[in-house]
Amino acid sequence: MAARSFDPSLVQREGFHVVGVIVRTTNSAETDPELSQVGRLWQRFFDENVSRRTPGAVPGLIAGVYSNYERAGEAEYDMVLGPVVIRADTVPDGLHLVSVPGGRYLAFPVEGMPPTATLEAWSRIDAWFASGQPFRRAFTYDIELYRPGVTEILVSIEPTTADTSEDSS
Repeated sequence: MAARSFDPSLVQREGFHVVGVIVRTTNSAETDPELSQVGRLWQRFFDENVSRRTPGAVPGLIAGVYSNYERAGEAEYDMVLGPVVIRADTVPDGLHLVSVPGGRYLAFPVEGMPPTATLEAWSRIDAWFASGQPFRRAFTYDIELYRPGVTEILVSIEPTTADTSEDSS
């Protein structure tokens, strides 16, 4: 069976909310097993039974949301890991709400089992953007979406010239 193409698709997504556990980290910290926090965040997610104790959690839909980037590239950012929720009016103690705005994202497929496949996909995404693609990362909201058997990464992109000319008409 041939592997799917890694080329992303341009998608328009509606906004949504995620309630979960949160860490503040950097890419360099995540490459050091002593400093890495994302693996521990996943452990907390399971240990604290986040999906079951979150009101309005969409069954089978987990998101890892990267946001609050200090600046583009190598800098601090937040990661919230939890279920997508139907409504954002109740946040259990110890959990954090992040509201992801609707907009245009590049959707990258992830082949294989997380977390290894997800880490490999992020390396390929970084290389894809570095290869002179017509899109630039916005470093606003980037999302890992986990459904049973399917993982997808959505990367926020900066508006293009065509976007801004359409807005002014």
